[in-house]
Amino acid sequence: MPSASLTGPDGTYRFEVPGEGNMNESFFHAVGSMGLEPSMRLRFEPHHLGRPSYFIDDNPHVAPDGSGLSSVISYLLSARHPGVGAIEDDLNRILPGAGRLRTKIAEISQTEHDLIRINDEVFDRPIERKILGHRLELLGRGGEGIPADHLSEGTLLVIGILTVLHTNPGLKLLLLDDIDRGLHPRAQRTLVELLLKIRAERPELQVVCTTHSPFVLDLFATEDVRVMKRDAEGLAHCQELTAHPEWPKWKETLKAGEFWSFVGEDWVG
Repeated sequence: MPSASLTGPDGTYRFEVPGEGNMNESFFHAVGSMGLEPSMRLRFEPHHLGRPSYFIDDNPHVAPDGSGLSSVISYLLSARHPGVGAIEDDLNRILPGAGRLRTKIAEISQTEHDLIRINDEVFDRPIERKILGHRLELLGRGGEGIPADHLSEGTLLVIGILTVLHTNPGLKLLLLDDIDRGLHPRAQRTLVELLLKIRAERPELQVVCTTHSPFVLDLFATEDVRVMKRDAEGLAHCQELTAHPEWPKWKETLKAGEFWSFVGEDWVG
């Protein structure tokens, strides 16, 4: 049975992955056992981040795929939450001139299913309903709002990440997939600098992010970089970049991304 390990406040915790390969369930069980809750795994999709949404409880949240972002921003604005100002400030640092956040009432189509029984047969009758929700916009310097579904992929991803960070002060573990997606290199640098600053201010927070960009890797200390490789059986192996036998020779010359571009990941595992 394959196994993996996590490092937490009290040391390293090794856990086994079931034969059916349900890695998510095993991973988050291990996270909870180590006291790293609350944790979040974000794999944002721009079309989920940008679409209107609604909320039915007093604590709306952004889903792992980005759904519900509009509702969370609307809730924060109506509650005059201080996180809104922090989100806007950081957004404009990463993407200068991005503007301010606002939401508008939007009509949302929702499909419900009505089951009808006729004799011994059951038929599914879809019913289209209209409900009121919120649509996210960016208000630029010209005073015109740009709907979220017209924003760039990178802009939406940054808004989503910042919203999660500034509305979850007790968060202990954040997993970010493809942190550089859709962003200009300058914006990538500013985003990484911001994450490092937040980490320094919140030492209990661990941020784990994935990238395929050597440029982004150069922004991190080589000691913080892990290289992953999937073997012929589909199992993923992970190793510190500094564990490569050539690293002592090149550590005074190459940054993390440069060294990774040179050695690749075939040596892992």
